[in-house]
Amino acid sequence: MTAPAGHLMLCTPGVPDAARQSGSLRLLNMVELLREQDWDVSLVSTYEGRPMDRRRFLRLGVPIFPEHMAGGVFERPVDIAIVAFWDTAERLMPALRARSPETKIVIDSVDLHFVRRTREELAPSKGDAARLDGGIGAEFIREMNTYVNADAVFTVSAKEAWLLDDLTNG
Repeated sequence: MTAPAGHLMLCTPGVPDAARQSGSLRLLNMVELLREQDWDVSLVSTYEGRPMDRRRFLRLGVPIFPEHMAGGVFERPVDIAIVAFWDTAERLMPALRARSPETKIVIDSVDLHFVRRTREELAPSKGDAARLDGGIGAEFIREMNTYVNADAVFTVSAKEAWLLDDLTNG
């Protein structure tokens, strides 16, 4: 038996549901590729998800840890933590950094939340652009700070990568 290529922890707000969410399908495909390259992958999830989704990951040899029991993932060093969604990363990143400072933290943006929220608020049916000054503006700053504090960020398009790079690196 060969040594694993590395140990990756995937942190998600729920067990990815590839049949219902395109971001979850991306994560599942990523896990399949990593497993083919002999990476050990562990999934840390806020909630358990549907049994069929759990079985899909377990068949790939990916153990699933509830978030409150994530310490078990660290029984051996974690090389990379991929955290789905900026708000999950914002919540988990301080504990990850404290527990394992050498672990590289990558945020899978799934989508740039601030872009979606801004489009929603600027839609003609809303008609209240002033809302951008309040909660959405503060949320934007939190999202950008989270991306800046990560070691890397995955985006789903080159356009999103360019926008994020432009906003965070000037």
